[in-house]
Amino acid sequence: MHSLASLLSPYDINSFLSEYWTQKAIFISGGGIKKFENLFSWDKLTYILNFHELNDSSLTLIKEGKILRTFSNQLNEKNSIIKALQNGATLKLDNIHQKTPELDEFVSHLKQDMPNCEMHINTYCSWPDKQGFDYHYDTYEVFVLQIEGKKEWYVFPDTYIKYPVQYTISASSIFTLGEPYLTRVLNPGDLLYIPRGHLHYAVACEEPSLHLTLGIRCPTGIDFLQWLTQKLRQKEEWRQSLPLVRENVSTTYGEHLESLFQNLIPYISNQDIQAEYLDSIKKLEQPTNAYSLPYQAGFNIFPQGINTIFKRPGWQRAITSIINENEYKVRVGNKEVILKPVNEGFVQNLFSHESFTGSDVVSWLPGLDWESDVVPILAYLVMEGIIFVDAINN
Repeated sequence: MHSLASLLSPYDINSFLSEYWTQKAIFISGGGIKKFENLFSWDKLTYILNFHELNDSSLTLIKEGKILRTFSNQLNEKNSIIKALQNGATLKLDNIHQKTPELDEFVSHLKQDMPNCEMHINTYCSWPDKQGFDYHYDTYEVFVLQIEGKKEWYVFPDTYIKYPVQYTISASSIFTLGEPYLTRVLNPGDLLYIPRGHLHYAVACEEPSLHLTLGIRCPTGIDFLQWLTQKLRQKEEWRQSLPLVRENVSTTYGEHLESLFQNLIPYISNQDIQAEYLDSIKKLEQPTNAYSLPYQAGFNIFPQGINTIFKRPGWQRAITSIINENEYKVRVGNKEVILKPVNEGFVQNLFSHESFTGSDVVSWLPGLDWESDVVPILAYLVMEGIIFVDAINN
């Protein structure tokens, strides 16, 4: 499952984006196939609970719509957690893609379809006939992936606050529920999309339920303005104090504001500014698999010499630009490297192959010597985390 299209399958991605994305919820049946079973399971949840240090910022217990007390990762607290679960509490774990390789890779692939969006994955386990959170809305787009068991979902129209950007809040004391416009029981392999701002809640059915929620937050106009404010701080006219407001004298104040507005219009219309904003978002991407030892420390990078196998993540997106005939600048996420002496064919081959050997690279760089030229280039790429030594196949 390496794309948004495969996540939505068999529903057409173009129909989804035009008819549902940010507009209304949709249920997509998995057709009885557990299409998400390779992503997560009860065993993987158990492993995380047993072997990862968790605290109240990552683990939440919810019962009858209320969050139970926080905890520290002590044995007696673990016993308290088990007791709470036995008494019907729902368990929520945040950001489990940071603890599960399969989910980390899943998110990395999805970001290729939505490179300007932030993503996270949480998991929930609930018990028969139990409800976790009360009805509420989220401030990001939500995909629900049912892993095990069954859960019935109720989705209501968006609140009077369309496209909310504030933190998620419980809505039970603010909004009066009408009738849900979508009610569905999710079976393993089923998918549910809920736009931000749409009230919803869920109740587990006759067996324990385990599901993932993929949260996607896309930049808004407010995000652009916040970024723009930082840029305007560099301009003298925007740091200048506004005229004093004196009784019966407001003309100067209005003229000053009008001057700023007129100055702003061509500035934000400049395509260079727009491109710079998009570039700033892309630079926020954090590479996964950031550590690969001992290779990144500079040791044992070529265990098989010229036949050493290297790998590159298939989701990796590289932006390249030529500096001169034999020198290229490459950016992957928030990392930027300068490659020389290389040619265009080498750059194209490097980022179109997920696996290759040192011998392959020599063929991409005719005229260069393995020891004196190619080895330093590959060692540099490994130590910068652009490519990796294939520890399994070498």
